[in-house]
Amino acid sequence: KMNADITGHLIVLYCKELRNDFWKVLETHKNQKDILAVSVSALWFSYQDLLEHVGCKNGLMNYFAALIFIAPCQYQEILEDVFKSFVVNSLDESVTRLSERNNEVFQFWSQLNDMNLMYGFNSTVSAVFHEVLDVCMKRFGDGNYDTPVLSSLLKWQKTFVHLLSHPQDKSLIKTDKAIMFGNEIIDMTYLHRRASDLYDIITEYPDSICATMEIRSALVRTGRQDEFAHLVRSILQQRLLHAGANT
Repeated sequence: KMNADITGHLIVLYCKELRNDFWKVLETHKNQKDILAVSVSALWFSYQDLLEHVGCKNGLMNYFAALIFIAPCQYQEILEDVFKSFVVNSLDESVTRLSERNNEVFQFWSQLNDMNLMYGFNSTVSAVFHEVLDVCMKRFGDGNYDTPVLSSLLKWQKTFVHLLSHPQDKSLIKTDKAIMFGNEIIDMTYLHRRASDLYDIITEYPDSICATMEIRSALVRTGRQDEFAHLVRSILQQRLLHAGANT
């Protein structure tokens, strides 16, 4: 019994050490490309080594997962920053490079699932999606009224959802992902951004006809004409409050 108690105590200390190292690496190198995947992979190999020597997979897996996510409040922010950097970096990668990521992404989610850590990423993934969507809208759309923007956003959306795909969670791809990351979210983000730009779009017409047609298409798909009109009216009223505004 004494040996068992000592072994159990050592396992607890080792798990805590793994947790602390995991946090430290993420916080120190959060702007480094792919650091999240590398950190999770290193954690997974340590976890597998622990299983090999200790056994009792189910009990250890639940304890390990709980211990990892007993984290300081800033941990969630660190996780979001790291994952956001990972996704933003994917914006500049070629189709070939994104294709090469298939095995990396598959391994990443598989390792998280093995360690029972998937549940900790739900809110993070959703928050990152909306933040990076705003980044994409600024990058593709700011001042750009004469070339398609929605198609670029939808292309990025497919890339993002692909980065979330993993073998243990096929049902989520069809249900929650369709709700959280579906086309309507893209359309509404586009419409909200274009509502702020509408005065400039009108001023530059007919050069801005592409933006005009995309606004129309997004409104038809979402059925949010009244909401869009109210938003535009509110923005124009605020514009009139500024000295020298010409609306």
